[in-house]
Amino acid sequence: MGKVGGIFHTDELPAYGISDEELSSLKKIVEATDEDAIVLVADEKQAVVAALNAVLDRAKMAIKGVPTETRAAQLDGTTRFSRPRPGAARMYPETDVPPVVIDSNRLQQVTNELPPSPEIKLMELIKKYNLNEKLASQILSIRISRPF
Repeated sequence: MGKVGGIFHTDELPAYGISDEELSSLKKIVEATDEDAIVLVADEKQAVVAALNAVLDRAKMAIKGVPTETRAAQLDGTTRFSRPRPGAARMYPETDVPPVVIDSNRLQQVTNELPPSPEIKLMELIKKYNLNEKLASQILSIRISRPF
């Protein structure tokens, strides 16, 4: 969003080396109350403008609810915006994943390694353990929902 290293906003401060006193001074300078939000961005002017426009867009989206998006994990346990989540109208290939060519040998290998379908597994349980279909179905559904 704007290609800046970070966007600070008062709901996450004090933090990141910004103290309570500095936050209080900032609020006083811009005449903000505890009900106001302040956004800080420092970078080249073009990047700052783009980032602040993104902040404005996000604030407008927040009125409608939490925006759906993909977030990337950071080493410090936080997350960062990665990209919007695809909607139902998404009609183009995934741009973040390179295409994988599946040749006939690989397709055959995967086909050979597939586990039995639930229907086949059900019949195997009935036959092997002499179970009725209801009990075998219950066992099968437990196994699917709680893999070992």
